[in-house]
Amino acid sequence: RPQGSRMANLSIIEFDSLPGNQATVTMRFDKPVEFDVRQSANLYMLTVIVTTDTTMVATEPPPDLTPDVSAPVTGAAAIATARGESRRVRQPDPDPAEKFVIRLADLEAVAFESRRFLEQFDEYVVYSNEVTLDQRHWTELRLGFFETEQDVHEVLAQLKAHFPAAWVSLAGRDEQLRAENRRLPMLPPDSVPESQEPVVVASQNVRAEASMPEERITSLMIDARAAMLQADYAQSIRIYSRLLEEPGGTHRREAREFLGVARQKNGQVAHAKAEFEAYLQEFPDGTNANRVRQRLAALSDIPLQARMAARAESADARQPQWDFYGGVSQFYLRGVDLTSDDEADVLAQSALLSQADFVVKRRGERFDLVARGNLSFLYDFDEDDQESQALVSYAYLDITDNDLDWNARLGRQTRHRGGHLGRFDGAHVSYGLLDNVAVNVSAGFPIDSPRFVATLDHYFYGASVEVSNLYDSWDFGAFTNFRNVDGISDRQAVGADLQYHTSKFNVVGLVDYDVSYNVLNLGLITGSWRFNDRITVNGRYQGGTTPFLTTRNALIGQPVRTIDALLDTYTESQIRTLARNRTAQTLSGSAGVTADITERWQINADFSYYEHGYTLSSGGVEGMRASGPQYIVSGHLLGSSVVKAGDAMILGYRHFESRDTDYNTIYLDARLPFGEGLRINPRIALTSRASNRSSIGPSDEWIANPMLRVLYRWRQRYRIEFEIGGQWANKEFDLANPSPLAPDGSFESSAYYMRLGYWVDFR
Repeated sequence: RPQGSRMANLSIIEFDSLPGNQATVTMRFDKPVEFDVRQSANLYMLTVIVTTDTTMVATEPPPDLTPDVSAPVTGAAAIATARGESRRVRQPDPDPAEKFVIRLADLEAVAFESRRFLEQFDEYVVYSNEVTLDQRHWTELRLGFFETEQDVHEVLAQLKAHFPAAWVSLAGRDEQLRAENRRLPMLPPDSVPESQEPVVVASQNVRAEASMPEERITSLMIDARAAMLQADYAQSIRIYSRLLEEPGGTHRREAREFLGVARQKNGQVAHAKAEFEAYLQEFPDGTNANRVRQRLAALSDIPLQARMAARAESADARQPQWDFYGGVSQFYLRGVDLTSDDEADVLAQSALLSQADFVVKRRGERFDLVARGNLSFLYDFDEDDQESQALVSYAYLDITDNDLDWNARLGRQTRHRGGHLGRFDGAHVSYGLLDNVAVNVSAGFPIDSPRFVATLDHYFYGASVEVSNLYDSWDFGAFTNFRNVDGISDRQAVGADLQYHTSKFNVVGLVDYDVSYNVLNLGLITGSWRFNDRITVNGRYQGGTTPFLTTRNALIGQPVRTIDALLDTYTESQIRTLARNRTAQTLSGSAGVTADITERWQINADFSYYEHGYTLSSGGVEGMRASGPQYIVSGHLLGSSVVKAGDAMILGYRHFESRDTDYNTIYLDARLPFGEGLRINPRIALTSRASNRSSIGPSDEWIANPMLRVLYRWRQRYRIEFEIGGQWANKEFDLANPSPLAPDGSFESSAYYMRLGYWVDFR
């Protein structure tokens, strides 16, 4: 789970692969949310922006129940929200010292009429409550206190018309004691709606003529709202201030109001009050003037004791705080190749995988620390060919200096930007040179796999610079990265990435060039276009090498495992030639579309092309022929809450065509919830394959891959998982080319696997 999962109400995130190169990511939220998915220059990462302050409310639950909304996310640009009736979850029994309370709304969003409406509930306390989660701070309005659930839900029903997003929560003893000093002041008796207030005419200093086209103004307004959603308040302030320099137009009303909101959220209270007052002077009787008056009241009307308490809590929030969370798991893995009746089955795997993943965080007054470890051990039960392995995926300490704006991560980590090719042992240091400029340096020892230990003979060093919000919608990065192995150069890379992003467009370009070999390792452009609320188009074009050209590629096919051993036979120049001969040029591209057919059904279609060139025979290793053009056409239909609330159905098709092989695959994948914790996931894939290149001759093959996965979750902390699957294949050969393996022209094979284990999350 990401570090901000609690702030986003994210309870579960799961990744599942599908036939071919497709996959699904399922994200389950405790409350209704709005979300957006974006690409980035890191090709291994998606950014999911979650907005929790939303009026998208699930079906109202019974008195003792709260809603749960699921949102399955598929692919890099395809998302489907589970709409319709929400699954209901029972609240835990409250602590005796706690009392029920109603969370009404964000304080700054309470309208004039709603505040006046609250006056009839004078037997309760209407108060402000400060909330801080993951370094984000806001103020919400609450009404309490209630002894029983029946009482609180009776009042909640009366409030729904004015506060549709209100929900029931629990308040501890400390919050109950603070509430009296945080009462929301009552409105004066002579307060009147804005339609009856006098009009105040005020002059504004604006430009005489608009210097910006309307399309540009609209684009900036979208960017400013996006920056607000990402809590980039400094960027919002810059954009809204620029927009206010333009005279006239409908944009000024919104820009003036939300400039004040951005300054308030940025901690600039005095500036925020000035902006709200300027709004009321310029738009005294506008449609949103009441809301602005309430925002101003929220900054001015809170009693002195409440403001002092809020400041004290804010200071306390920066005192050292420790947090510890993670999980442990164990899974038994078994795989068997089935043979004919007169032969013994072949045990492919019988092993126990144990894993521990933990995070320790300390949030201090100046320094924040994060330590993470992801450790695994695979114990092989096969005594004849035992291959037990210890695996270390992550083991690092992360330090952030909030005053000087620098960050350092030390230990085993993974990066795919700045010329890094994945996992390494070492250090990465980042310094915020300006608000939107970061300079990074790194050094360490590359790691091929979590099961390997770093060697001092293979090291790297590099530097990069990252500039965000360049000309509002552009991000830019440039890097250099050098690697050495056994005393000779392994890689000398320079490169850059450029990203353009708006609310509808997202385009990323990336170049990685090796100046030592004079070879383009990667040239990529990928992007997506949100045509409207229902249709998204995506595309990608990529060229370069496979694998990335490094001197260590010379080891491919050789009987030795180090460049140092290869130097006993070849010169450095010859080794570099071997590396070049083992590396193929590649070209690929794809185009796809995702469309929401209805609220519950979404369709995804893709076309992709791939081709890799030949490699040369040298050093006793035979070259590889060129693949020729390869085409893939695929698509799937995804449904949410089809049979019951919270389920997901995927029906897919995939066609692959190359010079030697054609195949077609159809698959059905279902995710079915039962009760509070049980989920069943059946899947079946059927493939028809025709090949004209094998040691025996042309062949036709049918393959069936069934799978059943059962998951039971208890109290959100404990999970038991069982998965069983198999493969059955029947291959028919051309009888003109008989073979001892298939004397009658056909060959059958089958296998099965199983996985059984548990997870325990702790916090």
